[in-house]
Amino acid sequence: MPVNLVKDKIESNKVAALKGAPIEDYKKSAEYGFALGYYYEEAGLHREAIEAYKQAIRIKPDYAEAHVILGVIYLSLGDRSSALGEYKILKDIDTEQANKLFNMIYK
Repeated sequence: MPVNLVKDKIESNKVAALKGAPIEDYKKSAEYGFALGYYYEEAGLHREAIEAYKQAIRIKPDYAEAHVILGVIYLSLGDRSSALGEYKILKDIDTEQANKLFNMIYK
């Protein structure tokens, strides 16, 4: 859209310059890794999903949802030991989610 069509609608006192403002690289965020893991898992790319969730956890170690889903993926691959490892980490972060994962591991 050409600027001249909207420039009269913008009040100069409400416009903030971004010069010098820190802009986070979204690919380095835990949320990006989590979302990427989700889409990899939906595509059946389990190993790639695991790596994406691990990346999210490296950035944000207390990311409970990432630990839960990582545990579930491990279970779906038959890796009960790794799922239990996620449970052990999760129980110090979110006991409710940890209990849900524990029940999945031992059902």
